[in-house]
Amino acid sequence: MEEKKPRNKTKNLLKSLSKQETDRLGIEVERLIKKEMAYIVNYYVCNYQTSVRDTFGWDREDLLQHIREIMWKALATYNPEKKVKVTTYLSSILYYQMGNL
Repeated sequence: MEEKKPRNKTKNLLKSLSKQETDRLGIEVERLIKKEMAYIVNYYVCNYQTSVRDTFGWDREDLLQHIREIMWKALATYNPEKKVKVTTYLSSILYYQMGNL
């Protein structure tokens, strides 16, 4: 008997997004990086820049792109009904994802 693989809700959600929704998320990520989350993003860039260069060969822009991708996926799964600020939600996701890097 074949074992069922658990469904990846995030992956399915991301595949279901329309072009307009993905563009809106990208614009929102850029706004957050420049305003509300600028300190946190710069913190991760400064603290991980050397290690990702040595490990993966990434430069600063590669690391920023990775952070953008994490934030984009997190915004796609953000649920405002849980009454958590979007910046708090994104900060916790970044903390765990960057720790796994």
